[in-house]
Amino acid sequence: MQLKYRLDHKATGLFIFRTLLVAFFWFQALGLQQVEALDALDLSVEGTVGYDSNPALEADSDGSGFSLYAAGLGKQFRFTNPFILDTFLNARYQDYWQVEDNYDVHGGGALSYPLANGRFTPALLLEAAVYRDHLVEAAERNEVMVGFGADLIVNSRMNLRLESTWNRQNYLNWAQPFSGRGQGRSVQGTGGGASGSSPKGKANVGIPLKGKGPGGKYGCGRKSILNEYLPPRDNRLIHTVLTFDLFFMPSLSGSLYGGYADLKSSVNLESYGRIETGFVLSWEPFEEWQVMGEAKGYRVDYHDVPDSMQKCVRRTNLIYTLGLQVSRFWGPFEIFVAATITDGEAPLDYESYSQRTVQCGLSYFF
Repeated sequence: MQLKYRLDHKATGLFIFRTLLVAFFWFQALGLQQVEALDALDLSVEGTVGYDSNPALEADSDGSGFSLYAAGLGKQFRFTNPFILDTFLNARYQDYWQVEDNYDVHGGGALSYPLANGRFTPALLLEAAVYRDHLVEAAERNEVMVGFGADLIVNSRMNLRLESTWNRQNYLNWAQPFSGRGQGRSVQGTGGGASGSSPKGKANVGIPLKGKGPGGKYGCGRKSILNEYLPPRDNRLIHTVLTFDLFFMPSLSGSLYGGYADLKSSVNLESYGRIETGFVLSWEPFEEWQVMGEAKGYRVDYHDVPDSMQKCVRRTNLIYTLGLQVSRFWGPFEIFVAATITDGEAPLDYESYSQRTVQCGLSYFF
């Protein structure tokens, strides 16, 4: 029964992928019939090689080199003035050399209505995504997102952006609680399952937890729900972000943002509230050169974890990331080198993890 269930979900993923392709080309064909101005189709391709010290975001993990391939399509349509429809379709494949790969397809559009000579622009958002991960199978999912966004030009040095979205996440595989990336569970646990995913052909296997505390279903012993394989999650994520775009001088700009996310999971233990904040700085020291840096942090509160599980599940977890990228442009080509440092806390068994990535790549826009 379980194998049949997974096959049905794979068919659903294929259906969504085909729907995205049909929708994109339908928008393109519809745009060609419009009498008003039509912007050109934006295409981009990217190839990257690099090294990831911790692909699964575990406390102890082997690193791996990787190749990353990405492509994107974008098109803007102008219908009855002043409505504007921006559409996109992006695909990405990450090929790890020592561990399993992952890939995703993400598409959607934004219907905007500029007001006040373009100073204020509200928009309706619709997106869908398919994510597959052969290393952390518990993370495989299909997503549909709807939302609202608004851009406000405050003055010549500052823009304000607000975006609020509702996201439905349909996960594909049975898994133990806290089995995603950075959750504290090992990718290769007892029984051979990938990051908490149910091992094929075997019954559920109890994995002893390090934390000592009360027994029972909502405790930390062998009979804990943390050792059970549960049906695929059906989650709801509400996410709101406020961004200030700042223009200090022609060669220096930045963005300051803060947001809140509320996840309602079909597995109550995994529901959380997340506060996030970050800053991005872009500097162009010379013509055709760009240096970008980012610092961001998250505080994740698993508010539905009962007191009886506090010995083995950390309710509040902090995650910090620093990134730096240097790019050189030659016409439509971009060559870049990037590095990222991430340190985070995982809820399960009070684990912590670190990740270091270095990559260089080539992008082509046409």
